[in-house]
Amino acid sequence: MPKPEYDSELILAGSCGSRLCTALGELLQLDMQSEEPNKKEHTIQREHARPARKQIGDVFQPDSLPRSRRQPHHPGPAEQPAAGRIPAERPAAHLGNTQFGDQPDLINSPRQPTLQNHFPVLEPNRTAAHPSDEPDFIVSRHWGNLSPMFSLPTDTFGIQSGPEIPAGCQINQLHLVHRHGARYPTSGTLLPQFGQMIRAAQDNGTFQATGDLAFLNQWKFKLGSEVLTPFGRSQMFQLGVSYRQKYGFLLPSDPDKPHQQDKAQALPVFRTTSQHRMYHSALNFAAGFFGLPLEGKYHQSIIIENKGFNNSLAPYLSCPNSQLPERADAGTRAAQVWKEVSLKETQQRLNQLVSGIQFSISDINTMQALCAYESVALGTSEFCNLFTPGEWKDFTYANDLEFWYSASFGNPDSAALGAGWTEELLARLTQISPTAGTSSINVTLDADPVTFPLDQSIYVDATHDTVLTAIVVALNLTSLAQSGPLPTDRRLEPRSFTSTHISPFGAQLAAQVLTCPTAPGSSSTSKSIRFILNDAVVPLDGLQGCAPNNSTGLCDLDNFITGLESRLSEIDYQKTCFGP
Repeated sequence: MPKPEYDSELILAGSCGSRLCTALGELLQLDMQSEEPNKKEHTIQREHARPARKQIGDVFQPDSLPRSRRQPHHPGPAEQPAAGRIPAERPAAHLGNTQFGDQPDLINSPRQPTLQNHFPVLEPNRTAAHPSDEPDFIVSRHWGNLSPMFSLPTDTFGIQSGPEIPAGCQINQLHLVHRHGARYPTSGTLLPQFGQMIRAAQDNGTFQATGDLAFLNQWKFKLGSEVLTPFGRSQMFQLGVSYRQKYGFLLPSDPDKPHQQDKAQALPVFRTTSQHRMYHSALNFAAGFFGLPLEGKYHQSIIIENKGFNNSLAPYLSCPNSQLPERADAGTRAAQVWKEVSLKETQQRLNQLVSGIQFSISDINTMQALCAYESVALGTSEFCNLFTPGEWKDFTYANDLEFWYSASFGNPDSAALGAGWTEELLARLTQISPTAGTSSINVTLDADPVTFPLDQSIYVDATHDTVLTAIVVALNLTSLAQSGPLPTDRRLEPRSFTSTHISPFGAQLAAQVLTCPTAPGSSSTSKSIRFILNDAVVPLDGLQGCAPNNSTGLCDLDNFITGLESRLSEIDYQKTCFGP
């Protein structure tokens, strides 16, 4: 069955005026109705549960700032300030003496900052709950894909080099694909139902919780669904700040000095999807990267995320076979086998602390998920103190099983789903636009240099967790799979594949294109590329022509391109997504 090609929408938001943006917003309100949610317990919370309503019109309105020297006025009880009396434009004068500095280039420093904490999310007080357990255990690093991103140790994937530019090299280009920030649960999970169950038990007067569970006597479910949490917004803002701090010098023009910009130099185009959390992740990233206001600093391409639209950043919706239960739910089934093994003792222990209700294995898993979701939404969660370090490691492993068998190396569809973004990376590296639809790419957009430019020094794409775990398969980053398939009857330790390392909230996969000496001390240079996953360099030796390089992780760019072309030729997208 041939794959149809579809158009999508582009909003050049960074450069439009407020009235144009408003008009675009009215034109492009994407009222995407959700399908009937598939009611099932918390698993990996795959990100494509439901496209959200898209509102664009008021995003780039100028800041409403008060005029200088305005007479103070305090309206009476019946008096409300008229909208017309509040300045609609930012002040054109009275700004004070200002001067912007040079663009930062922190990535050239031999030492790089690391992200190790998540203000203002409180880390659970583990020593108080289980004083005999590992005192240095960090619970938030054992939530699988629900963990906030943290900087991995330099040698996590076997490369003895950090993200800093190798000695003697110069960076020419950056390709970043990142996951959105922390969000509320996706639709169709059992978390709201758990809240309803506890509320009903509280109301009927027979429920009593004691000990570590005593908080359930007054607990209420407070979470929303689908959208970014305040902490998730801050993650994206900080991610934008960090990449501007590291790579700002790569920008061809200084966005802080629009009056000095080369008019012949096009503004950078960053991409995201139309889903609410994706769009707002992109805006918060841009606010951190460029600073507010955003007008005139960049263009935001927004690709529709819904059935009927090709989208490399949400490829599952254009690959029907990947939605078949026997494929899509393979990880759910594997994880359930493990939960039945790993949570029985936990279930017995916690059921001893309540009367009037008995928790199922699913309920125990839901309480672990609530620890993660409440922490990134509310800043803290009393569910976190219920579990031992071993139980948290088991929770992570359940998530890893979900990802391995539903969205990564253990699923036959993963390479095809990751091929779209990988083809686009190849197009950007070779500066050859895709002209035929061989994957989930939107040819209409990618063949247009306005919507898919090939001459940028910085590319930024926002996507979902399952897309990242598919991209690493398409790139054949085999070091992530070297410990082999994950068993369901025991926790594999050590293992090379863990969702916490690959696709946490705010995950980032960056490709650096560099010019380096062909030999130490040589004046001759060549271009190379390497990949950095959450601040740890990943080997590229899964690609033909990219020999192991344990010191820097570099691969000759020409060899990488040849190897990637060979790898993509092995992926049969049409057969995978539309074949019998």
